[in-house]
Formats: sequence, structure tokens, C-alpha cells
Amino acid sequence: MFCGYETCPAEVKQQIQNVAGGLSALLGTNLLGLYLHGSLVLGAFDVNSSDIDMIGVVEHSTSLAERVAVGSLLLSIDHKPCPIEVKLIIKEGLIPWHFPPPCHFFYSEYWTWLYQRFASGEDLSHILLSGHPDEYDRDLAAEIKLINQCGVCVYGLPAPELFPDVPEEDYWDAISDGIDDFYVESDNPSQSSFLILTLCRTFMYRQTGVILSKHVAASRALEILPDKYHPIISNALYNKYGLGRKAAYTAEDALSFKSYIIERIEVQP
Repeated sequence: MFCGYETCPAEVKQQIQNVAGGLSALLGTNLLGLYLHGSLVLGAFDVNSSDIDMIGVVEHSTSLAERVAVGSLLLSIDHKPCPIEVKLIIKEGLIPWHFPPPCHFFYSEYWTWLYQRFASGEDLSHILLSGHPDEYDRDLAAEIKLINQCGVCVYGLPAPELFPDVPEEDYWDAISDGIDDFYVESDNPSQSSFLILTLCRTFMYRQTGVILSKHVAASRALEILPDKYHPIISNALYNKYGLGRKAAYTAEDALSFKSYIIERIEVQP
């Protein structure tokens, strides 16, 4: 069911190369490197549901015309066969390191409709095309740390030449920010399962110091957390991945689980 970059289907590897080749053709020497992170480097990629997550580093800012062209390129490659998420970071936003780092360009399937408008010449003043769509992107700290741990360079310079070490306090800030507001009691199975699995992943990082995929983290959490929380974790694994079996629990059970995890990772609710 799950695979990593080395074992993923040929069409997924071709899609990745299409992104790398297309960005290189559009940006030339300004593109210093392109790197995979996320489920594909953690051996947790599901061709039927996972995104291909990539970060590119550029030497200097891109022009508006270049950002429109990059968006159009990614539109043409998205969902062939998998959804893609691509961020571009300017090198000087990484070195020297400061937290949170700035994001220069961001594309994901959530914004497909906007990039379609951009491609036709509409809404070109939108924040997504400004060169600072998310001026301070906390998630980048977590994504860069994962690249440093096990990322895959698909184009350009080796990751250690561009990505600094992410301080532990910055990584922890990135993965724990807002955790006390997680709506784990939601009656939307997709939402509640994602949040429960994220709590497991955060908890297991605190235990091991290693970034794990959500399904591995949840499986390991089942081995060490009290039995009363097993139905909550099992249900999340079932809803997200079809693993294990469906289990019943109440909203109060979910809130109790969240409180227990927060206490154990020393994040005050």
C-alpha cells in the first residue's frame, strides 16, 4: 500500500521529473535545487491519496511573469497522476537562518482555481503571486528538518549546501503551534482522523527525536499509550488508511486523548 521514492510507480517518478525539468527550463540558473519531503521520503506514500511535496530554492526573487508561468506549468502537471505541492524559497531566506522563514511561492491543489485565473491573466495582484504568499511560513521549519533527515534531491545542489540545521526549538514551535486548538471531537472523520494522527506523530517525535510518518507514529503510539485511547487511534488509522478496524468512541474520549497527549509533550492547553 505504501511506498517511498525508490519504490514508487514509474509514472510518479516521471511526474516529479516533469516538475524538475519544467522549473529548470523556466527559471534557468536561478533554480539552485529541488527537494522532496513529506510522505514520499518517509515510505508512507499512497498513490491513491498522497501529495507529492517539493521545495525549491532560488538564488533571487522571481518576476511576476515567472511566477505566473510556474503556476501554469504546475497546473499542467498536477494530478498526473498525483496532486502536487510546491514551495519556492529564496536562498537568503534560509541563510542566515531565522524563524519563521519566508515563503516566496506556493502552489497546491487547493488553489487550482486561482492559478487557472492567473493563467488567463486575471487576479494578477493576488497575494499568491506577490512573491511573499505566506511571508512567514512556520511549516517550512518542519519541512526543511525532514529534508535534512531523509529528503531526496531531484535537481541541483545537495541539500546540505543550501539548507541549514533547524534548531530544535524552532522545529518544535512549528509542529506544536496551535495543537491545543485541534478540533479532535469533530464529527467529520477526515478532519478528526488527521488531527488525531498528527497528535500521535507529535507525541512520538517527543519520544524518539525522529520524524515518523503518521501511520508509523500512530502504530507505535498504540504500543505505549493506555488501552483506553486505542479505539481513537485505531479509528483514525482506519479512516485515513484503511488499516486495522473501525472503532467507536465519544467526543469526550477524543478530548481526553488530546489533553493526555498535550500533557505528555509539555505543551500547555
